[in-house]
Amino acid sequence: SQIIIATMTRVVPYFFLIFSHFLTSIRCNNSPHDDRVMAKSWYVRDIEIGDVVKLPISPVTLLALLYGLYCVYQLFTDKVFAEASHILVTTKDAEEILKQLKLKIKDDPTKFASLASKHSECPSKNDGGSLGKFKRNQMAPPFDRAVFDKNNPVGTTIGPVQTHFGWHLIYIQKRSLE
Repeated sequence: SQIIIATMTRVVPYFFLIFSHFLTSIRCNNSPHDDRVMAKSWYVRDIEIGDVVKLPISPVTLLALLYGLYCVYQLFTDKVFAEASHILVTTKDAEEILKQLKLKIKDDPTKFASLASKHSECPSKNDGGSLGKFKRNQMAPPFDRAVFDKNNPVGTTIGPVQTHFGWHLIYIQKRSLE
């Protein structure tokens, strides 16, 4: 996906350059004799290519639609994700509690899930603390950095990590950084 993004960042500017030359070479009006239409700038008129193709859309609208399609493409092709569980504690001694729980867990996912059910203050405790699958930047920044850090291997317990919600222990189940 990084190759695709690098290619797109190199290709897209050339595409827009060629597209703008194409637009200036075509007639962008509804009638060559209509002075009101001719008074409009070329980029807000309807696109007319010869006598056959008439698009009821302006070049600016077309560019906005293309950009929107590109954004949707990026949304669905983003392959950076993680699947994790957590234990959230918000009390004053939360950091100490989580350190003790981490010693009990020792990277065992079943122990993590049972302790999350007992100690977590998050509604996810009903699912053993599971947050499911999420993308980068969907969680609180410190939580996100901890989960997507290459130095924190999958299948280990990370933390305690402090966010604006409280203190977390995190167990990374799956992660893709590509």
